[in-house]
Amino acid sequence: MATVSGKQIIYVTEGSSRLAAARRAITLGAALETLPVAVKDRSTSMEDLTIALVKGNNGKPFTPFETSIIAKRLIGYGRAKAEVAKILSVTPNYVDDLLLIAGAPAQIREWVQFGKLSVALAVMTINKHGDKARDVLAKALATASKGGKVRASAKHMPGHDRGKYIKKQSAPLFEAVS
Repeated sequence: MATVSGKQIIYVTEGSSRLAAARRAITLGAALETLPVAVKDRSTSMEDLTIALVKGNNGKPFTPFETSIIAKRLIGYGRAKAEVAKILSVTPNYVDDLLLIAGAPAQIREWVQFGKLSVALAVMTINKHGDKARDVLAKALATASKGGKVRASAKHMPGHDRGKYIKKQSAPLFEAVS
């Protein structure tokens, strides 16, 4: 429980899958009238809840997008990047990548969120193409879709075939010129 704008708010930090299952059971007609919960102390802050969310997650792992939101929150609470990396059990460089995704344009965040792009591909494209990254990634997703894939990878990036061709032909060209 946390106080937000003077109101007591209950946040689920553990058992979110159980809560979702209970809600689904109710919609399917189950007669659940109560659901046991453990309420944290009133002095618990949002920062405490965020850390508890990470440390108490022994079930389904967070997606990279969810992890990027957590990293952004922890940085917002004043935590150092190295400390955030330790809390999340990742490297400081990966925290940089997560923060880049958390601050990326909405469309790129959505693609990462729904698994259409990996964090690595999105970060690489943002670093290489800047404000044109969205368009480049859209082309990669279109190429992947044409090939029957839902998720884009480096081989779907514009110019990938050209680079592959150049590598393949460079040795014979060098031989011919020599």
